[in-house]
Amino acid sequence: MEMAAASVSFDGPGVSYTVPAPLTLGSGVDATRVALDTLQFDAHQFARANPRQDTTAFLMATITNTTKEPLQQSFQAQYFIDNTLIGVGDFPFVPAGSESDLAFGPLEALRLSYTTLDENEGDQGFISRSNNMKKTVRMEVENLGSKD
Repeated sequence: MEMAAASVSFDGPGVSYTVPAPLTLGSGVDATRVALDTLQFDAHQFARANPRQDTTAFLMATITNTTKEPLQQSFQAQYFIDNTLIGVGDFPFVPAGSESDLAFGPLEALRLSYTTLDENEGDQGFISRSNNMKKTVRMEVENLGSKD
């Protein structure tokens, strides 16, 4: 695959990229990948889970766009953690200076459970009525991996 770095020009709300040399397309190929830029951000990694709905937790990262320009939406962004390709997926539009949460996939080493221990529901009162609901639940997270 031929890779070429493009130069960028900002003209108001528009952005133009200029490729330094002509690109060659192979026979039967309708696209060429051009590296527009590579950005690195410090990220806060965390696990997001909803044990009531799913037994899987997901690796997430919060980034802050420290550039002076917005990060454009992409449907084919490459995601890396510690210089290891994790996957390819959508990337949201991130205005300059704002934060965004990025998803990196399931954390197979975490096991989640949600158990309803006690649930009471009922009406109270004769002249005035009120509905009460009391629920006692247990949520557990088990880490089968080596990382905290």
